[in-house]
Amino acid sequence: MKLLISTLATLTISGVAATAGPGAADPLATVTALQDLGFRAQYEPSESNNRPRIRSSTAGINFSIWYYGCDETMTNCDTLLFSAGFDFQDGSTLAVVNTWNDREVLGRAFLDDENDPLIDLALPEVQEMSTDELESILELWEDIIIEYTEEIGFNR
Repeated sequence: MKLLISTLATLTISGVAATAGPGAADPLATVTALQDLGFRAQYEPSESNNRPRIRSSTAGINFSIWYYGCDETMTNCDTLLFSAGFDFQDGSTLAVVNTWNDREVLGRAFLDDENDPLIDLALPEVQEMSTDELESILELWEDIIIEYTEEIGFNR
């Protein structure tokens, strides 16, 4: 876990890795890198505002990678936001997500308008990264997803 947090810190501080590749500046390069790493990945911009989005899955859970800090043409973005939502018949509670948020530093938990739990992980200033860095982030994200599904009682 220390290696993953170190990689995340390096990306956040440096902004751009030495090697061009996947990242917020090029969603299609990220799709290719995800597929090369064995992930299902599909580029699918938001229907409402054309914001770049990649759909994928890990640990049996679907997630999206949203692109932020984009120019007016929704390109040249600088921030990635990994996010996943969990549909419960009766929703969840603020107590459940607040327990997570009080204990965990990575992975911001909250409820949607139907009280279903969501979680996200923001990666600011990651225009480019190496495939190895992306793989480390995906390992971290998978750990977060697994721990969060256990916390909220979601069966994967």
